[in-house]
Amino acid sequence: MIERELKQPLDCLRAQPVPPHGTQGLQKVRARVISSQAWMNRHFDATDRVQTPSLAVGDWVWIKRAHQQHKLQSHWSDPFRVTQQLGSATYRLENGTQWHSNRLHKVPAPKTPMSSPSSAATLVWPSRPGTNRAQGGKNTPFYIYNIYKKVST
Repeated sequence: MIERELKQPLDCLRAQPVPPHGTQGLQKVRARVISSQAWMNRHFDATDRVQTPSLAVGDWVWIKRAHQQHKLQSHWSDPFRVTQQLGSATYRLENGTQWHSNRLHKVPAPKTPMSSPSSAATLVWPSRPGTNRAQGGKNTPFYIYNIYKKVST
């Protein structure tokens, strides 16, 4: 109709012509596919592996909170000590809760020994980024403390 030949059932029965290069091109393609798959396998194994947590029993950690109560509240809880490793990435803390390592952040030990979790307020902890626990309260950022200090004095 539009100068195209219709495919007839007999056309499918005819033998297809052999390519001039034979199977040599097909073997090259197969070799490239195999070498490419081997390279991708090595690259994946080298870069995209699961990292094992670097926590041990006795380490101090912060727990990442699921959500904040208000916008100036820290994303992290007060520090707790790891008391037991339950699985390859699950830990029990001194308050009795268990957490996966992706919700924990290792912090330095306090400068004075801690006897119980209730005495945490008397210890000097490393401050979280953007907060000043010693002057402005538990989670008050530096700039909020400085504003209140200027207004009140």
